[in-house]
Amino acid sequence: GADMRVAYEVEDRADGSYALRYRTLRAGAYACRVLLNGKDACVPHTVRVSAGVSDASRSIASGEGVLRATAGEAARFFIRSRDSWGNRRRVGGDQWHWALVQVDAPLNLSKDGFELLPRIAAGGIASDSHNGSYEVNFLVNAAGPYLLHLRLGGPRGPLLRGAPFETHVFPSATKGSMCELTGAGLLGAVAGAIGAVVVVARDKFGNLQLEQPPFLLHRGREEMPLAGPADSTNGGRGGERGREQPFQGSLQHYASSGAAWAGVESCSRDNNFHLLLTPSFAPASAAGVALAAAPVEVASRDLGSGRHLLTYRATVAGVYRLQVFTESGTPVTESGLPLPIRIEPAEAHAASCAVVPAEALLVDANSEHAGWRATVGVRATVMLQTRDRFGNRLLQGVARISGQLRPLRYKPPPRPPSIDAPPDAPPCEFVYI
Repeated sequence: GADMRVAYEVEDRADGSYALRYRTLRAGAYACRVLLNGKDACVPHTVRVSAGVSDASRSIASGEGVLRATAGEAARFFIRSRDSWGNRRRVGGDQWHWALVQVDAPLNLSKDGFELLPRIAAGGIASDSHNGSYEVNFLVNAAGPYLLHLRLGGPRGPLLRGAPFETHVFPSATKGSMCELTGAGLLGAVAGAIGAVVVVARDKFGNLQLEQPPFLLHRGREEMPLAGPADSTNGGRGGERGREQPFQGSLQHYASSGAAWAGVESCSRDNNFHLLLTPSFAPASAAGVALAAAPVEVASRDLGSGRHLLTYRATVAGVYRLQVFTESGTPVTESGLPLPIRIEPAEAHAASCAVVPAEALLVDANSEHAGWRATVGVRATVMLQTRDRFGNRLLQGVARISGQLRPLRYKPPPRPPSIDAPPDAPPCEFVYI
């Protein structure tokens, strides 16, 4: 009799002959035996059952290119044709049309002007491997979410199982000359205060470097992809669970930045930045001796959405050279030259200011304390150099200055009345210049 897994019918033709009819739904090799009264009526024959006509709803796609790609780099995926019963076809001849449509791109107007069509970033006909598998290679430069359409027989033919697929094109490596620098810290800061610079990271095509894609492709346990179109070894039983499984995906927004996400890893590379701030001057003390510039504090933080915050804090006023580098050491400016910035002194700080004698004042060497000597009736001058709390000299008169001179153990000598100086005249006066 026939294989018990295959339904068959026996027809008695009433002339001593019989017709055995069977119909199998699985492609492969079968042994056909005909028994008469329980004994073989002939030598068993081998029957090879081929797959039927390709069915888009049962065919599958595999390969990393279905899931993701990198801008400017070639991506690849494969299509495996199957018939209506899931049998894998072993011959070519199908025309699989593919189109990669950017999700956020505006629509195009059709030639007749009556239809809005999606803007296709890449597309064509899959390459026939003549063994039931088809290969597609594509390259796009614009990063972002795409929809991958796979149709059998033509651009408007039936969609392949699970299509359209959600494909994400990630940015390529960060290119320093394409990045942008913004923020008030590009002009300078005040000594002791924090200056901030924001880096907008982009690749060589101008794509914004996103640490996490805007959507995730969730895959079920039974929907893992293939690495390629390798032949299965399940005897042609394409309907069974094997190594070849289709992609299934759903478009979902990525809400939690700290959560681990299933099936997709970020392709962003070289996305760390470093700030270097070096003085273009030699700081000097009040005595004219050159001093080493105080160390500059720098820090960085990822703001998300391709933006990175770089901060610096310097305590020595003057002109500095500001440079930002990528992780590989590439400068983040189109010219590659450092940017000059100025660190201004902070507010005047009384304890840091310097008061020195000037005109008509001498240092009193005989005084127990630091003292000066002046002459009665001669105007004396005291110089005050304002400084901030870090010792930086203030170059503008922005402080409110007041002076006071009090007598120590002062007793005015007796003298006759004079019309030039009344008896209650003060012992001194201040004149501010």
